Amino acid sequence: MLILKHSIEFSESLILQTCVEYFHQLIDAGFKVIVCLSGHAGEPHLNILRQVSQDFALLYPSHRFWTLAEFDILPIHMLEANHSALGETSLQLFYDPESVDLSLLPQDRPTSLIEDGISGLDPRHANAGLGSEIAHLFITNASKIINILLDEAMSKNPS
Repeated sequence: MLILKHSIEFSESLILQTCVEYFHQLIDAGFKVIVCLSGHAGEPHLNILRQVSQDFALLYPSHRFWTLAEFDILPIHMLEANHSALGETSLQLFYDPESVDLSLLPQDRPTSLIEDGISGLDPRHANAGLGSEIAHLFITNASKIINILLDEAMSKNPS
């Protein structure tokens, strides 16, 4: 089995161009609320995505744009920015437990970003129950914000 120990990186210019093109196409298709959920919270990618949202909000004041990482709307004790650590591994155990093999983690030392591609709380304590809690609270919290954005967009764009 091949193991990728770190992220696959995309250039900042590619992230910017992709986000701008997606947003334009979604607007052209008639979307009034655009939510960009970043699965990669690394800097500067998340900042680029957030800046695109801000720029588009100025260009299209009757639309609503929201860019976030999943940990933005969750308590830090449930999920913080991490890379393959407790939170992400718990989510993966909830969504697709067969894709996780905790026995591959080092048994004789703490995990590290350099050696293991892991940054954050120890994933050896990950479990599907925590993943379920994270996922469900995310949906609850995101739904509240999205409903507000939809109400605002509808008031700016009455049919």
